[in-house]
Amino acid sequence: MQKTYIIMVMNKKGVSGVITAVLLILLVIAAIGVIWVVVINFINEGSGAIEGSADCLTTTLSIESVVVGAAIPVPPAPQGSVTVKRTDGSAALDKIKVFVGGTDFSNTTFGAGLGIGQTATLSTTIAAGNKVEVAAVIDGKTCAIADSATAA
Repeated sequence: MQKTYIIMVMNKKGVSGVITAVLLILLVIAAIGVIWVVVINFINEGSGAIEGSADCLTTTLSIESVVVGAAIPVPPAPQGSVTVKRTDGSAALDKIKVFVGGTDFSNTTFGAGLGIGQTATLSTTIAAGNKVEVAAVIDGKTCAIADSATAA
């Protein structure tokens, strides 16, 4: 009777090893699946940011003229203005931001839909010596400063 008991214990050890191996394999497969989902989401989010950045890199603006003056001039003072020209890029512009002395003076629609070679003029108060900068807004993202000039 003792021999039978020893054989059963040996058989249980053998089955236990098989079950452990199967469970270990299933655990590894589950871990690979979780890691795969995380990596795919990371790659998809990163590729979207690259597309938006590419639009900013290819869209170029230039400041054609800066006129020193007031937004609503009192004669004989001139009206201040900034004229911006789009020189390149295929992305649709949401708007163009115009910074005068670091402050955003553009309205919500200035430069929206501006095509290559077209210009837009924004009337605003500009003092001599102010730094004027322009940046495109594409898909709600403000791109880097495209051009700057100092009002004379």
